Amino acid sequence: MERKTRIERVRTINQFAPKISSYDDRSTNTVSPVESTFENAAVKAIQSMQTTHTNILVLRQKVVVIGDYAVGKTALVQMFARGGHNFPKNYVMTLGCEFSVKTVDVPGTNVQVEMYLFDTSGQKVFNQRQMLHDYWSNTSACVFVYDVSNRDSFVALGQWLNEVRATRPGFSMPGIVIANKMDLRDANRFAVTREEGEKFAQREGFQFFETSALRHAGTEAPFNALADEFYKKYVETLKCVQENVL
Repeated sequence: MERKTRIERVRTINQFAPKISSYDDRSTNTVSPVESTFENAAVKAIQSMQTTHTNILVLRQKVVVIGDYAVGKTALVQMFARGGHNFPKNYVMTLGCEFSVKTVDVPGTNVQVEMYLFDTSGQKVFNQRQMLHDYWSNTSACVFVYDVSNRDSFVALGQWLNEVRATRPGFSMPGIVIANKMDLRDANRFAVTREEGEKFAQREGFQFFETSALRHAGTEAPFNALADEFYKKYVETLKCVQENVL
């Protein structure tokens, strides 16, 4: 029988692979070791595709990061988005807004939350209300950041929160509070206690987190929590829609 071409063997691999691996007749054409290796690899590739393929649901979430200048918002976002690599060593003032994207897996599900992170300016000179309002529109969640060594940045959170809520009257804005630069607290350079931060967050209905962008400590937990809450909200909304339809 005339030897089949390599393409024909791939097409019929499930049928003939077992026979080829054990067939040894000197009166007929035999399969070379290279061809046998190719066929075995093809079988494994087909089996891999059959056993590991899953459907992925992607949810898209807009997250706005808010707070005074120099509290570490940009460093926090960059360390999270880059997986803890390339900490920005020099302070560069954010003009308007910087944009990043990060995909977060929701544990125990086939769901991924694609986060669109808007790192907004905290400088007063660039704090033009209309520009910030444009960035805050259609926001899924807010991240309020303060520097544990700068009490003014903590006090300013109330003003930032009021301004955001003024753009979304009657809408309950999901969010979290982050006490950043925990490495300075460890060095006994702090102006805000943990209890004060927790109390503020609890009063406003937010979760509270402590981070150090410099050390990449705790930088993922806040955003993972936002992704989990966003997924839960999606499930609740979907359930309500299905109940109304039925």
